[in-house]
Amino acid sequence: MALNTCVHRKIAILRCVTPRLKYIALLALSLFTFNVYAFEKQLNLQEAIQWTLKQNPELKIFDFKQTALTGQEQTASLNPAYELEVEAENFAGSGEFNAFDSAELTVALSSVIEMGDKRSARIGLVSKSRVLLNAEKEVSALNLMAQVTEKYVEVLAAQQRVILAENALSLAQETLEIVSQRNRA
Repeated sequence: MALNTCVHRKIAILRCVTPRLKYIALLALSLFTFNVYAFEKQLNLQEAIQWTLKQNPELKIFDFKQTALTGQEQTASLNPAYELEVEAENFAGSGEFNAFDSAELTVALSSVIEMGDKRSARIGLVSKSRVLLNAEKEVSALNLMAQVTEKYVEVLAAQQRVILAENALSLAQETLEIVSQRNRA
């Protein structure tokens, strides 16, 4: 029953909205429109390439990878960590050994001894990875520049085709006017 009441209310509201009221509402909304003008700026190839290299997300990934390599380099330059081990025996014995007085406590301090200059090898690996990453970034940048140049040339060609089509249209209109004048005469 409530559903029917809502339907009746909607119908009653729609009946109240007359075409004249709709026209007034549309006129009022048109007062709030704004003119938007296209900004015509010439974009040369160098600016297009610079903007692409600065804004492209594929190249921004390399910055994060550089940061990761910096962290790996810091980790690779660290000496092996020291380990402290504590071991207790017979601390909860039975009989005359039930007190902590008869407990045996062993303390050990240890570290890995690196042989064969492994630390400098790790640092060298990270530095070679950095060189490789820079080369990959350069290749990606060159590929992007090639794509931008290709698209730029395509746009220039399309602009020239538009100019040629406009010239052909104006010539056709002039020819039509001349033929129309001769036909009338």
